[in-house]
Amino acid sequence: MRGIKKYHPLAGTAFFLAVMLITAFIQSPYFVAVSLIFSVLTALNVSGKKVIKLLLITLPFFIISCGINLLFNNAGVTVLFYLPTGNAATLETLIYSVNAGGMLISLVMWFACVTEIMTSDKIVYLFGSIAPRLGLLISMILRFVPLLVRRIKETAQAQKFVGCDIYGESVLQRVKNALRVLSVAIAASAEGAAQTAASMKGRGYGLKGVRRTSYTVYGFAAKEAAAVAVVLAASALIIAGACAGWTEYHFYPDFATRADGFTLITLIAWAVLCALPLVINIYESGVRRLDTI
Repeated sequence: MRGIKKYHPLAGTAFFLAVMLITAFIQSPYFVAVSLIFSVLTALNVSGKKVIKLLLITLPFFIISCGINLLFNNAGVTVLFYLPTGNAATLETLIYSVNAGGMLISLVMWFACVTEIMTSDKIVYLFGSIAPRLGLLISMILRFVPLLVRRIKETAQAQKFVGCDIYGESVLQRVKNALRVLSVAIAASAEGAAQTAASMKGRGYGLKGVRRTSYTVYGFAAKEAAAVAVVLAASALIIAGACAGWTEYHFYPDFATRADGFTLITLIAWAVLCALPLVINIYESGVRRLDTI
C-alpha cells in the first residue's frame, strides 16, 4: 500500500492532529458517526484484516461501559425501563453512552492508522531538526508497544518448553506463569534499551555542534500541499461552525441536536476531512492500475 503512506510527514501530522482533536472535542452525534465510519474504513484500507481483531477487542469494553452508565446514571426524561434497584434507565443516557463509546472506538481506529502511516522514520524526519529529543521519544513510544507484545509472545513460546505454560494447568498457576513471562519480557526490553542507549552514545548521539541528518528524505510536492490545504480549510470551517453554534447539541435533560443548512455545511466539511486518506489511497491505487494497462 502506497498512497498516503508515502506522503510527506507534515501532511500526515496535520491530518491526524485535526481529525483526532475534532473527534475528541466536538462530540455531536453526527460528527461521531461520520468519524466512526471513516476511521474504520480507513483502518481497514491501511492495515487490512488485523483491524477486525482490534474491533472485536474494543466491542466488549463498549458494551460494558454502556451497561455501567445505564446502571448508575439515571439522568434524562425519557424512561425506557426501571432497574431492580429502582433507578430509571433513560433514552438520553443510552444515547450518550453509545455516542461516547463510538467516539472512543473512532479514536482507537484513528490511532491504529497513525501507527501504520506515521512510521518512526517520519517522526524522526519531522522533529529531527526542531526537537530531536521529542521526535526520538515519540518514535520510541510508537515502537515500544508492538515490540513488547512480540517479546511477550516469543517469551511465552520459549517458557512453554520448560514447563511454564500460560494456557494450561490451574488458574492460579497460569497467573504465576503469566507474571513470570511478563517479568522476563520486561527484563529483555530493559536490556535492549540499555544496549540501544550505549549504541547511540557510541555513535555520537547528543553531542553539541553535530548537525542531525535523516536517513529518509521526503519531498513536499503539489499533492502534499493540496492535502494540507484541504485539511486546513476543512478544519477552519468546522471550528468556525462550532464557535457559531452550528454543531450545537445536548443530551440532558432531553436529547436534541441542531439540524439545519449550517449544520450540514460543517458536516460535509467534516466528511471531506475524514475521507481524505481513503480518497487518496483509492485514487492513487486506480492511477497505478491504469499505468499498468
